[in-house]
Amino acid sequence: MRKIRTIHAASRKTYGAPRLHAELKADGVAIGKRRVARLMGATGFVALTERTGTA
Repeated sequence: MRKIRTIHAASRKTYGAPRLHAELKADGVAIGKRRVARLMGATGFVALTERTGTA
């Protein structure tokens, strides 16, 4: 959970479960994408969308 919190904060809270899973996998952590999503949901982490320009 500590690594998920750190990566999520470093991404300015824009990374969702798939990107977090990829980062954890690159760091050598063996964890499933669904487990990352479940942990994020349980702790209230939500990926923010970045707005680009105005329409």
